[in-house]
Amino acid sequence: MKRVIIFASGAGSNAENIIRYFQNSKKISVKKVFCNKKEAGVFNRCKKLDIDCEWFSREDFSHSNTILEILTNQTDFIVLAGFLWKIPENIVTAFPNKIINIHPALLPKYGGKGMYGMHVHNAVKNSGDLETGITIHFVNEHYDEGAVIFQAKTQLKVLQKETDFIVLAGFLWKIPENIVAAFPNKIINIHPALLPKYGGKGMYGMHVHNAVKNSGDLETGITIHFVNEHYDEGAVIFQTKTQLKVSDSPEDIAQKIHILEYEYFPKLIEKTILKDGN
Repeated sequence: MKRVIIFASGAGSNAENIIRYFQNSKKISVKKVFCNKKEAGVFNRCKKLDIDCEWFSREDFSHSNTILEILTNQTDFIVLAGFLWKIPENIVTAFPNKIINIHPALLPKYGGKGMYGMHVHNAVKNSGDLETGITIHFVNEHYDEGAVIFQAKTQLKVLQKETDFIVLAGFLWKIPENIVAAFPNKIINIHPALLPKYGGKGMYGMHVHNAVKNSGDLETGITIHFVNEHYDEGAVIFQTKTQLKVSDSPEDIAQKIHILEYEYFPKLIEKTILKDGN
């Protein structure tokens, strides 16, 4: 029976998939999961699957033999499933062609330090590529340069052919300039305050409502606006207000804003789209 230890850093969906795949295997057994983030979702997934999941520190991993000694005694292979730290040379040396990683692109494209998760997907999107895929590879001493085991491709759609308008509903990332340029006055956002007050980078959700509360303002509202290349600076489509009480908490303010959002956002999306002549 070959033993496997998985390393993960996040929610653990890939780790769960791997564990489930080998649950009934008579040849391969997942013994445990290591995670470098105490609050990662992978801990809950492992608990439900009755798999030991253990946190470790940077010191234990990179500056001592603590983790290496555990690995040497407990596993034959190491699988990286959304694990974001570089593997130390002492572990790479001890497990030649025994450390397997999955990368969310077709290496050697979009690989290297800092290229993981949405950083990769944004780079693929910004490149204009019409295909991407996965690369499963062995890990060596360099980021994403180990021998390729397997690659699979998927085709991408061109956004312009799939939609006429884009609506942001609680979406927190800044829209890339290539998308803004492709959809002028076609990207609609709702902001939980009366712009230009309480707008800009980092101003969303309870950050906004706390700022309104701390200001002493006795009114706030929503702003429905087009999106441009700057945070919350696109042309205003619609604003409406709600009155506040001195006793209102940030949570009370949030509830009043939700009422406005639910009432007006769908209506203004409809009005804006139907008004468009293109």
